[in-house]
Amino acid sequence: MPEEKTITDAALRVYKLVEEYSENVPNVFLDPTPFDEVGAKVAPMILAYQGKEIVSFATGLTNTRYMYEQLEKNNVGDLGSFGNTILISERSLTEILKERFGKVGYR
Repeated sequence: MPEEKTITDAALRVYKLVEEYSENVPNVFLDPTPFDEVGAKVAPMILAYQGKEIVSFATGLTNTRYMYEQLEKNNVGDLGSFGNTILISERSLTEILKERFGKVGYR
C-alpha cells in the first residue's frame, strides 16, 4: 500500500475495501499474529476461523464469500492460491516490537 503514510491511512483504505458489504461484513484486524502463525510469505491472504482456531486459509484471495462457501462444504486447511500475490517485504511487526522492547529493557 505505497500511498499510505500512516497506520491510519492504511486502516482507512481497508475500511473502504469492506464497506460495500451489507451482509457478512468481514472482521478486519491489523494483527500480525495470525499471519505469523501460518508463516505468511505473500499477500493478500485470507484466514477463516472457528472460535480462535484457524481452520482454512488461501492466498491471492480477498473474497470472503468464497471462503464462507468453502467452510460450508467443510473444505479446510490450505485452500491454495487464487489470483495474483506479492511477496511480503516488510519485517514482522511482532519481531520489530520485540526488538524495540528489548532495547528499552522491557520484558
